[in-house]
Amino acid sequence: MINSLDTSSKKQKVIVMIPAYNEEATIGKVIRDVPRKVNGIAEVEVMVMDDYSGDKTAEVAKRAGADYIFKQKQNVGLGVNFKKGIDMALKLGADIIVNIDGDGQFDSKDIENLVRPILRHEADMVTCSRFLNPNMTKNMPWLKKWGNRRFTKLISRVTKEKFTDTQCGF
Repeated sequence: MINSLDTSSKKQKVIVMIPAYNEEATIGKVIRDVPRKVNGIAEVEVMVMDDYSGDKTAEVAKRAGADYIFKQKQNVGLGVNFKKGIDMALKLGADIIVNIDGDGQFDSKDIENLVRPILRHEADMVTCSRFLNPNMTKNMPWLKKWGNRRFTKLISRVTKEKFTDTQCGF
């Protein structure tokens, strides 16, 4: 997502937003793998949105080098936590916001590839697709896979854009 107020050609600030709930086992590696130097980007910061985890997610995130950790006062769910994260990232001056799940499903090292079309002004928004790599969906329950594909077809039809995975968290 691009801060639409920024139309200059200056190097941009990326905030990598990680919504998390009880991710102490995986979030440290996700954070450590975030590239802190990306061509065309002035700075990369990591922000964890902890949805009132009952484990040590926030502590592990801090030790792993997260720049910002915001812990909800109660469990608000992914949607609300995600929206609050977007609002916070924009307040912190993000030009580009990259969302990545805290469970390690996606490789943080792919962030540079993800933002490249934005930096080249080829896209305003970029999302990944688990369905383009069969290994990414081999453990996905069949009902989730079926529902994702049906919903994605609906979104593609409504927007007249081709999508392959509208539910991807990266």
